[in-house]
Amino acid sequence: MASWVVDEPTVGDMHGPSSDTGMPCHSPDCFGLCNRRPPVVIGKAMGPKAHVLVCAPSNAALDEVVLRILQHGLLDGSGKRYDPSIVRIGVTLHHLVKTVSLEMLVDAKLGVTEKGQVSGLQRERAKLTILQEAVIVASTLSFAGFSVFHRLSKHFDVVIIDEAAQAVEPSVLMPLAMGCKQVYLVGDPVQLPATVISSVALDQGYDCSLFKRLQSMVYPVNVLDVQYHMHPQISIPKSGIYQGR
Repeated sequence: MASWVVDEPTVGDMHGPSSDTGMPCHSPDCFGLCNRRPPVVIGKAMGPKAHVLVCAPSNAALDEVVLRILQHGLLDGSGKRYDPSIVRIGVTLHHLVKTVSLEMLVDAKLGVTEKGQVSGLQRERAKLTILQEAVIVASTLSFAGFSVFHRLSKHFDVVIIDEAAQAVEPSVLMPLAMGCKQVYLVGDPVQLPATVISSVALDQGYDCSLFKRLQSMVYPVNVLDVQYHMHPQISIPKSGIYQGR
């Protein structure tokens, strides 16, 4: 992953496509994706101080993650509940997570009670401050290309992408363009892939997610083998779907 930490790849760095994967190769480890170094804990106090960006392809999936964090918190290194500061950025939010929306947090920080009380510059400065001070920032993949992210002086240490197997590869690359140190792709490649309408795009493999591509490259994948959705007597047999895992 050193290529993401030290320097962003440029067009001149690309050599490819690879005969094995079909991906343009960034010597020597394909943009760091083929680097199999063991993960390390970053940030102070074993991680809670790390700057984390949480993404998902849709607003519904993202709001579900945010809501669960608000309701149940996280567990720290000692197993105790930890309630991180979280900001939900976007335009279409579920009403249960609007209390942590960026716009409402800006209003609270500036003491705004009526529209037009503060200038646009004041709001932009407040947004940057809130986003940089938050432990977790939640955004859809498409909104991760929002210009405010590129004005942050503090980049994200960790990017976590939920439902990553249902996202097209270019959309997953947007949150990675800001120089994160660690990336976690969470998803189920056996479920339906990303919805792609164009038959031409489908023929070119546009519906293949980064999750699926890395899995096809025999990149290590951690499989969760305990399911909580259904009673064992009516659960879908995993032998033919997940190779018995």
